[in-house]
Amino acid sequence: MKSVVFLSALFILLSASLFALKDSATLTITPNPFETVTKITCSVEANTEISLVILDGKDNLLKVIYTGKTLSDNDIFTWDGTNEEGIRLAEGKYVCELRFESKYTSIKKFLILK
Repeated sequence: MKSVVFLSALFILLSASLFALKDSATLTITPNPFETVTKITCSVEANTEISLVILDGKDNLLKVIYTGKTLSDNDIFTWDGTNEEGIRLAEGKYVCELRFESKYTSIKKFLILK
């Protein structure tokens, strides 16, 4: 009886861990701060629908980096610091936001230098 209870508890813990891994993501920006170009790495399960955007400090959308399904567990995007019109953003603080599974968000703050 004890082994059945133990195995049931272990199954519940493992199931919760697997669910938590699927619903999480890592967002890395290197270098940060940057002057001309930066690399954005999204670590989320392959074939996950994502939206990767750049926002200002007031949550205004400045640039859509990517919208679509991830190709691997670690997709890498390069960004040149420009907005949707191709204009270079001013020196300052910005936010990179990764939305995935239409309900989860991972954010990373970064600096642009001149």
